[in-house]
Amino acid sequence: MEPVDDQESMKIIDMAIDLGINLFDTAEIRTNMAELVEGGIVRWYDWSTDRPHQLKVFLKGEHCTATEQDFNIFPDKAETLTMCEGNNLASLNRRPLACGALTENSRLGSGSAVSGGGEEIQKKLAAVRENCEALTFEPLNQTQMDEIELIKKGA
Repeated sequence: MEPVDDQESMKIIDMAIDLGINLFDTAEIRTNMAELVEGGIVRWYDWSTDRPHQLKVFLKGEHCTATEQDFNIFPDKAETLTMCEGNNLASLNRRPLACGALTENSRLGSGSAVSGGGEEIQKKLAAVRENCEALTFEPLNQTQMDEIELIKKGA
């Protein structure tokens, strides 16, 4: 199958799709998405937001299936995760390693999403690293391996 040229696609549907997420309010964007569904252009849509008040608006949309949000040890996402669970909405994880801050090769420089994040973030990051260093991993013994095989076979 050949890749589709975006310009050709726009000619076929005779319109450009520009949600203008920074220009309009969330309800208007949701309305636009619903119109795309009604017009047969898309079947479902999702919303990328870290703001619970915006997600609440999108939850009212019948065809909203997922949200994408920053999710790692730094931001508190309890409210949005509860909203997702209560509304059967998928939650897609954006930046699980905090733009590399949670890797052993972390360089918390000026380009990092957590740089200059203040003392609280630096303390949390140090605690995570300390806890990770305290973990030990030992290979499974034969009995454990046999149990895993039984589980795989459905025994």
